Amino acid sequence: MSELQKQNIRVKFDNRDKFKPGFKFNEYELKGVPLRLAIGPKDVSDGTVEIVRRDNFSKETIKRNDIVKVIK
Repeated sequence: MSELQKQNIRVKFDNRDKFKPGFKFNEYELKGVPLRLAIGPKDVSDGTVEIVRRDNFSKETIKRNDIVKVIK
């Protein structure tokens, strides 16, 4: 997260436990957030991140170290 902020990329970390992921995904889609990064337990162990684009709903799993490069 801090790597993105250092590149002046706005980040919102949603760690609310009382909502399921689908609800949160829909909420940010309605707000118009262009990219969603999803990190689950398996992603943490694999060192990956799922990136979903709002404009075409494409999903891509990338290495955590490549986040800044891919988003820019």
